[in-house]
Amino acid sequence: MTRRNSLRPRTRSRVQSAGNEPFALGAEPNIGGDSLKLLESALSPSGEPVLGLYIHTAEQVLLHTLRSKRAYLAIVPHLIGTPAILSVRPGISQTELGHYLRCGRAAAGKQVVACIRRGWVRREDSPHDKRRFRLYITPAGTQMLREAVRISPAHERELAAGLSDAERLMLRRLLHKLIMSHAPGGPRSGR
Repeated sequence: MTRRNSLRPRTRSRVQSAGNEPFALGAEPNIGGDSLKLLESALSPSGEPVLGLYIHTAEQVLLHTLRSKRAYLAIVPHLIGTPAILSVRPGISQTELGHYLRCGRAAAGKQVVACIRRGWVRREDSPHDKRRFRLYITPAGTQMLREAVRISPAHERELAAGLSDAERLMLRRLLHKLIMSHAPGGPRSGR
């Protein structure tokens, strides 16, 4: 009987760290606590910034902080946009919701179904087009949204504790600019 571990190579591979000292794979390298710089140097030997790495890692930090305290569990990042949009645009179609959420109709549909299951959203047949639904936030969705609005400032303070007010505003401005540059009709949208 062959054991799984027997499939591993008997010698350890050597990889160069950012400081050019070799370390064994599986061993803890001494990287001074900034693994992002190590990853960036591996992904971009030329030294060009790898923004996607930082954006993805920031998303992981966001999700970790949301899970860190029971009080933050009301904030469900991948779904909160649907009831939030419907609170200010009641009766829109799933296609229109997709435009607001910057996703396709099918992805918006998955969010709608998940929100319906949680009791946050309801849909009604459109009186003018039986192929379409009109979407509305429910009282439970409104209550969830109120709770999220109530606890969001504390979470935002925790998330951005290492940034000054000016840095927070600059980060928001730059992320908004990046997102808008990929919006339909934006300079990078290809449309």
